[in-house]
Amino acid sequence: MADVNDAGGLEQKHVRQLELLEGSNLDERDREAIHAFHDHREAQGWAPTTLTTDLSTLRNAGERAATPLIDMGKSDLDDFLVLLTRPADEGGYELDPTGGGMYNYCRVLRLFFEWLNDRDEYGAYLFWEDIEIPSQEVRAKDPDMLLTPGDVEDLKQAAGRGRNTQRDRALITFLADGPRVTLTSQLRVGDVQVEGPDAHWKPNSEAVGGHKGLDDRKRPLLWSMGELKTWINFGHPDPENPRAPLWTTQGYDPERPQEGALSPDGIRSVLERTAERADIDKPVNPHAFRHAAMTRLSNEGGLNPQQIQHVAGWSDDRMLAIYDQTTDDQRNDGIRTQLGIPTAGEDDGPDMEPVPCSNCRELLQPSERFCPKCGEPKDPGVRLAKSRMTEDVSAGLINEADDPERTQLRARLQQELGKDEVVNLLMDRLLDE
Repeated sequence: MADVNDAGGLEQKHVRQLELLEGSNLDERDREAIHAFHDHREAQGWAPTTLTTDLSTLRNAGERAATPLIDMGKSDLDDFLVLLTRPADEGGYELDPTGGGMYNYCRVLRLFFEWLNDRDEYGAYLFWEDIEIPSQEVRAKDPDMLLTPGDVEDLKQAAGRGRNTQRDRALITFLADGPRVTLTSQLRVGDVQVEGPDAHWKPNSEAVGGHKGLDDRKRPLLWSMGELKTWINFGHPDPENPRAPLWTTQGYDPERPQEGALSPDGIRSVLERTAERADIDKPVNPHAFRHAAMTRLSNEGGLNPQQIQHVAGWSDDRMLAIYDQTTDDQRNDGIRTQLGIPTAGEDDGPDMEPVPCSNCRELLQPSERFCPKCGEPKDPGVRLAKSRMTEDVSAGLINEADDPERTQLRARLQQELGKDEVVNLLMDRLLDE
């Protein structure tokens, strides 16, 4: 279980990095300068995620460099950056020159030396302006390894048995909308609106450290709306409590709702188990879902960069080049479709179009067997079986010839059996056997 307002344990990680700084073998002047730099930025309101990461990076830099940070000149820094990329058998750390590790070192060292340069007590560090932050190389991913809508449907069908089945189905489809995993784990029931035309979600406003600069604006629910409705309306153990975690763990205690959230690691474990049952030989992790979602929005959805930026929660659209894995052929087909020109190929896969509920006209996804809004079975045969089951169960339990009190009890039983969540739960179990 995790705290819904700090599902990733950020406060604990922050404290741990401060403890590691105090217990390190750094030059005492480096330790004091790093601590002062951290305190200055904390007072400015920098996000705890950034503060924690940068504490770790600066401590590692001080421990790995041959020269104390406080004594460095331009040549000392250059030697250290070369050391970071040198092979391990040559005493280096084998960091990719265009990878995230080097990007992070250069970014935080530039900020650190700029801050030192502005303080009279530390002297001049004019070389801070010469520290170049490498552009992170965008590596093309194998399109065949990208999760498809069909893969998502397979994962939903393979979702765990028992009380967590509907939770896992809803979780899988929500991740397919593209949110970050920590943000997902910290959502509460009150952060999600599944009814009406304005179905949306908002970040947990009480979450520790925010969400990488993501604002509190509403984001639309996309492919996940139906499964989320079913989970909240029929499966969630505490749906009337807006402060309850959206993704509860087994053993959830309504008396202590804040402590019952599924952690980011818990979400990863759910995905690993489900992928194994579904026999999907692709990366199935939260990051893979985010890549697939951004590609799908750009390719199938035809959204412009500003719209994708809003859904993804990016401050600008530069990240789109990293996450969007749309191929040239897919872009060309999309252009042809927009212009009404026949595309080069047709999709021979299963029909992925939603169909309306026969009772309330709610749109149902292909894998949904029951309407998340009214509970009506999608399949006509299942609707008939539901009706017969209701009649047979009530008739078998109470005979019509019984006294008036028992007849009245029978009517109440039929009324209870008519509640869709009861019947649908029974039907789900029967269909899965």
